[in-house]
Amino acid sequence: MSVNMKQVVEDLITSNKTLNMSRDLEEPLANYKFERQLDIFLAILHLGCFIFGTCGNLFAFSYFIHQKKDLSTCIYIAISCTDIVISLLTLPVSIAYFSWRNGVLFQINAFCIMWGSINTIVPHLSVFLVAILSITRTVSLISPLNNIKRRKIFICIFCYFLFLMVQGILPIVIGETVIKYLPEDTYCWADPKGETWRNVETILDVIELGFPVIPIVLSCGISSYRVLSSRTFTSRDSACSRLKFNATLTIIIFTFAYIVFNIPVFIQFLLYMITIFKYDGYPGPLFATMWMRSYSWNVVFVLCVALNALVNPIVYYTRIRMFRIYVGNKLLYVRHVVLLRAYQTVDTLQAEQSPDNRTFSTKHNVSFM
Repeated sequence: MSVNMKQVVEDLITSNKTLNMSRDLEEPLANYKFERQLDIFLAILHLGCFIFGTCGNLFAFSYFIHQKKDLSTCIYIAISCTDIVISLLTLPVSIAYFSWRNGVLFQINAFCIMWGSINTIVPHLSVFLVAILSITRTVSLISPLNNIKRRKIFICIFCYFLFLMVQGILPIVIGETVIKYLPEDTYCWADPKGETWRNVETILDVIELGFPVIPIVLSCGISSYRVLSSRTFTSRDSACSRLKFNATLTIIIFTFAYIVFNIPVFIQFLLYMITIFKYDGYPGPLFATMWMRSYSWNVVFVLCVALNALVNPIVYYTRIRMFRIYVGNKLLYVRHVVLLRAYQTVDTLQAEQSPDNRTFSTKHNVSFM
């Protein structure tokens, strides 16, 4: 009898999801439990991540691409690229929250598939890059004479990127996975059709997003201990020692920011695994509340990742003096260009109104120094 009741409940849940997905877009998704005020707040947060995260990481990419191409700089360039993509992915989510979770752009099937595929690949790659950055810095601290082969690191990153491409795209091509939009999650996600493929995807997600936290935390702890205890890096007698100290401290802060924003990912996966194996299926009691079902997945897998991408340029700005100078010069240049165009526009309008009696000159004193 209990088995039959369980099957009835699961059928009801499935039918409710299908009904909600097929409702007229002119109506709010009333059958989904969510708070409109909280949705607006999350929409604003996603929009802020899109604007400031994209701009900040564009500055970071432009800065690092013109620096000496050592191993850390090359990894920073790759991280800036992934952070730009992550920041761009938040705009459709923000629009969906503003529109009563109706999806808008996500209702376009091709866009939903593209967004879901990219969102499956890029965050995993970002985690891997942070792990590489943290581990290589720790190795250089423990064994300064050990020359890390940059070529091998790049090959490793490229191979992992290809693996993620295959993992994200192949199931869609062969029809084992369907990417669809659910208002409950407010983003497009990959839904495996078969139970076997679903288990494989879950295991891969846990390995790729959960396990890297362990070496990253260990590397951050070891680096922090070495920096604080080694007289080589705390000495103020040489410029080289100060430079290495600051570079290592920057990577530690960068890694710590990643740990803070990705702890929820680890916890979410842990709760999900408990739900699957202990309570025989989702949602179970752990995901039965409104917050866990209607908000936790988006906050953990979209917003926290985007906030991490937003914080990274702030770390660069506070820790790298030349980056601060670079950003200041770029903003000053933009300001002068805007002022010059404004002066030229006003000059043109006055010339058209009174061509024989001009009182405004194009020779404005606008300096780009």
